[in-house]
Amino acid sequence: MMDSVFRGTLDNTSCRSRCAGPIILEILKILFQRKETEIMTKIQRALISVYDKTNLLEIANVLAERGVEILSTGGTARHLREAGIDI
Repeated sequence: MMDSVFRGTLDNTSCRSRCAGPIILEILKILFQRKETEIMTKIQRALISVYDKTNLLEIANVLAERGVEILSTGGTARHLREAGIDI
């Protein structure tokens, strides 16, 4: 299923090399819709470090709402803190 989401997102965009944000966001939504017993382990911690901040806040919010500890440094950390996301 995730493979089709990945392919569909990639096929429907012209940013082929810069579309990781939307793809990651869709994958996270799919993963978190499933019961925890269907996922091998609960995601406890995420390291986020990006150059392109597109969709960064949406991705971080999905993780934070589900109790995932977010680790980050530098400009990414500053961007997250300014948006009120705990890191």
